[in-house]
Amino acid sequence: MKALFSVKNYLGAAIVLSAFSAFGVFAQTVVCSNDAIPAGYVKTALTNRPACNSGQGWQIELPYENQLVCRSSPVPSPYVVVPFGDNNTTACGEVRLRIGNARENLQICAGSPIPSGYVITNIDSTPRGCLVGQYYIRQATNGILACGNSPVPPGYVFTWNGQSSVCGNTYGQRRLEIARNGMLVCADSSIPDGYVVTQAYDNNGQTCTFGQRYIQLPTQGIAVCPISPIPAGWRSSGSVSTNSCGNNFPQALILTRN
Repeated sequence: MKALFSVKNYLGAAIVLSAFSAFGVFAQTVVCSNDAIPAGYVKTALTNRPACNSGQGWQIELPYENQLVCRSSPVPSPYVVVPFGDNNTTACGEVRLRIGNARENLQICAGSPIPSGYVITNIDSTPRGCLVGQYYIRQATNGILACGNSPVPPGYVFTWNGQSSVCGNTYGQRRLEIARNGMLVCADSSIPDGYVVTQAYDNNGQTCTFGQRYIQLPTQGIAVCPISPIPAGWRSSGSVSTNSCGNNFPQALILTRN
């Protein structure tokens, strides 16, 4: 049995539900085209909806493997855009993209969102089922080599960067490592929450393009460079002369627990 009805969703958007109630296993939802798409849903078609101010609505569904979605659709994590979409614009008024679940060594289209915990390890600039080339993604592990345009997962830093044939000259490559107490990281690496910078080196000419930073977990009275983040629960209580933070920073900050 099929029932049609119109309601307001939690965002105040007018939606039309077409519910197939035989076993309660499937429902199609139409959201007015000028309203927000509920989190976790994808757009699969553009339809006429006189009840909407715009006169049109997006058909939305929960995502699934190998699904075709409208190009302007959000792509919820852990889904990514994979090759071989559909250039026919009949369904959406725009081309459609194909999506799939992120997994190890998967080829995805350039411009796809990268789910948390994954990194880009290879770039192929020749379109092979994607509009502007492809990436290969893998789950981050300690010591993995990732392309320079890859996200750095929380808790990771990069400790080396250089040129790479698999990532192209534009982006180069980085070695990602799990942050630990007492390690050298590249100067342009993010500093994970809870760590401080206690030494800075302008450039050693080999390991990192912009020099290096030495990171540690804070202890009472530790001297940190002015470029260091100050973790929650700590404050600066003074300064001290130093030659450990580079020529531009002759003073270090003394940290004290709040």
